[in-house]
Amino acid sequence: MPTIVKGNYQNLFYANSESTVQKYNIKGFVISNICNVKLLNDLFKDLDKSFEIIANYTFNVFNSQTISELKHLGISQFTLSPELNKNALSNLCNLNELPKELIVYGKTPLMNMNYCLLRRN
Repeated sequence: MPTIVKGNYQNLFYANSESTVQKYNIKGFVISNICNVKLLNDLFKDLDKSFEIIANYTFNVFNSQTISELKHLGISQFTLSPELNKNALSNLCNLNELPKELIVYGKTPLMNMNYCLLRRN
């Protein structure tokens, strides 16, 4: 799911989500922020199906307390923050609370925002 969900996309998602999940046998979602948990719970509370939910790197998982909260929210797996140093990554990788992923190469965005910074004069 995108980091920022604008109104039109949210309306489209609400209108088509249940039929899409059933048509394509969707098994789970990669979510970008905490409000996506509520969005998914609201959408599929009446559907007799459970989904794997993976927290993307945009959750900025930095410590074991965050991992415990993700587990409490029903997150199945998470991606460690790419901003962590080697020692912090090692410490979190040794925890066995949830399966984890690690970005080992790639260019991640520095910031996510809803507004375009360019304008015309």
